[in-house]
Amino acid sequence: MAVDVTGALAGFVVAGPRLEDFLARTVAIDPADLGPGGCTAASWARIPAILVIKDLSEPAVEIYVSSDYGRYAWDVLQSLAGSPWGGARSNHGGGN
Repeated sequence: MAVDVTGALAGFVVAGPRLEDFLARTVAIDPADLGPGGCTAASWARIPAILVIKDLSEPAVEIYVSSDYGRYAWDVLQSLAGSPWGGARSNHGGGN
């Protein structure tokens, strides 16, 4: 039996040259222990999460959290990583 869980998780991709510093501030594991494609369950920003290390042109990680924590995770990402860019842009809080 298959169960649809698409609404159960909130997912984010964080990428860039300072990814290692970002992860050091938010997760208690050493991401270097995971190679590209590696996946682990960990406490990220004090909430349960699944981290997937991506093999892209720059360092990247996918972060999945319960949708109950989605807004909190988004706020943490914005406070630590700055404004989003890429596939979707947010106009929350004013700006262009």
